[in-house]
Amino acid sequence: MKRQWIFAGGPLLLLALAIGAVQVLDPLDRLGASAPPVEELTVERAILDENGISVRVRADGSEPVTIAQVQVDDAFWSFAQRPTGPLGRLEPAWLD
Repeated sequence: MKRQWIFAGGPLLLLALAIGAVQVLDPLDRLGASAPPVEELTVERAILDENGISVRVRADGSEPVTIAQVQVDDAFWSFAQRPTGPLGRLEPAWLD
């Protein structure tokens, strides 16, 4: 009879210890502070003419966005940004 209680109570005791350890140690607490900010860039307008492609973009993320490279059809292209520098929240820029 005691052996049946050990087989029934052992897993329940281990489960209770695991739940208690998760509550005390709080392993997910570290994820909230160090998560990277969401970086979003919205394309508002694209113009195709004899000079090439001009694209108006707007930064929709919560942090400033720096545009480091432009990729078109799996190829990286040289570009000029107006205005230069990082884009703050909701700031637009033209990429030529």
